[in-house]
Amino acid sequence: MKTKGFFLAMLFAMFSFSTSAQTQFDLQFANPTYMEEVDSFCVTIQIKSSDEQVFTIGSHTFFFNYNTNSINFPTYQSLAFDSTFLCEVAPTYNVPVYYRPRLGASTDSGDANVTTIMLLRNLGCPEVGSEWVDAGIVCFAVIDPTQSVNLRWNEEKTDVNFNDDTPRHDQGELMGLNVRPDGMIPDSDGDGLNDEVEAAINSNPENEDSDGDGILDGDEYAEGGTNDTDGDEILDILDRDDDGDGVLTADEGDVDTDGDETPDYLDTDDDDDGVLTTDELPVDTDGDGVDNFRDDDDDGDGRLTVDEGTTDTDGDETPDYLDNDDDGDTVLTVDELDEDTDDDGIPNYLDDDDDGDGFPTADEGADDVDGDGIANYLDAEVTGIEEDLANQLQIELYPNPNSGNQLSVMLEGEGTSSAKVLKVYDVKGTLVQELTSLMYTSNNTLLLNTSTFASGIYFVNVYDATDKVIGQSKLVMTR
Repeated sequence: MKTKGFFLAMLFAMFSFSTSAQTQFDLQFANPTYMEEVDSFCVTIQIKSSDEQVFTIGSHTFFFNYNTNSINFPTYQSLAFDSTFLCEVAPTYNVPVYYRPRLGASTDSGDANVTTIMLLRNLGCPEVGSEWVDAGIVCFAVIDPTQSVNLRWNEEKTDVNFNDDTPRHDQGELMGLNVRPDGMIPDSDGDGLNDEVEAAINSNPENEDSDGDGILDGDEYAEGGTNDTDGDEILDILDRDDDGDGVLTADEGDVDTDGDETPDYLDTDDDDDGVLTTDELPVDTDGDGVDNFRDDDDDGDGRLTVDEGTTDTDGDETPDYLDNDDDGDTVLTVDELDEDTDDDGIPNYLDDDDDGDGFPTADEGADDVDGDGIANYLDAEVTGIEEDLANQLQIELYPNPNSGNQLSVMLEGEGTSSAKVLKVYDVKGTLVQELTSLMYTSNNTLLLNTSTFASGIYFVNVYDATDKVIGQSKLVMTR
């Protein structure tokens, strides 16, 4: 939203009564003139008595504002005081009765002032009655002739008669001026859209924000009057949700979350994450204080929403961009990220068997049964056996997978004589069975009772007399 820069210009001049009776004064900007050939816009400042009491021009102070997007760089010419008219009292005292009007202006800040100060009471100065009297002319350089000048009086600071012994005057009616230099068409509310256009499109010429959404009418209106961003047949100037994304324009404002040069109130994907704003409402999935429609990582799993998209990898009816475990393997996406342990071209966070050992990550878990510093779900061998002993003892399990109540464990190799203890662990590292006396049936075969084993992955470890693992095999139970 453009900001209407209104610019405080300060005009000091002075008016006084020739009588002690207090009266009211009216002010207006009159005779607006646009000189296109020199890009200049001028108005006359006029004053009159509100109650028909006549007073003579003396001390006065005028302040007003104007739209710097339309006009700027004011100059002033007094029509009441100049070097040839010093009022009748001057010859008596042989001194000027006023400081000549002076204009001070800052082109950076836009502040300007015109001051005229009476030194003596204003005897013989021009009279002001019920008819308008020209006090001076203000001219401006034209910045944009299609925008309203929006000249307004500052009632708080405008004052009359403070430098002589006559009473100060009260304010009557202070009338501003809202016209475009190029057409002199009124813009009553100063929103940059003239009254004729507002009448034609049924917006409110007396309200600078007809739909109350925080965006000025002039900023919501396109040349030709066709601004209907969401195509709902309601012009943006009257539409409380300009882009139809389910978030009110007043709530989105003129910020640009994704930096695409389209403000959020006109952007159907405020955070440019590939998910429409209307589909991200009205939640904050990851609880980070940023609503999803402005959060580029809705579920806070370390993967951008635009990269995860609306795919549902694990089929749990929660799209990946809202799922903190995209592949449903019980290992959070943020802990898997872009690694591809088994080099199968599928990153771990989308792979339900991260180490490619044929056993789902969810079944293997994050424990480290063999104590090699590698979690089970990333350890294809799941072994902590020293290489020389591993070559001496092999363990064969039958049947494997196993759905029954008994398992045959055959030990083979030179390490068989060193085997002293057999232990069975589940994927969480819990000991589920232990044999401290190895009773072989034949051919170095042991029988295990598996009737209490639930479905899942188990590890059968064989230890020597020093409690060192000298053999290991994986068992799959199916119930």
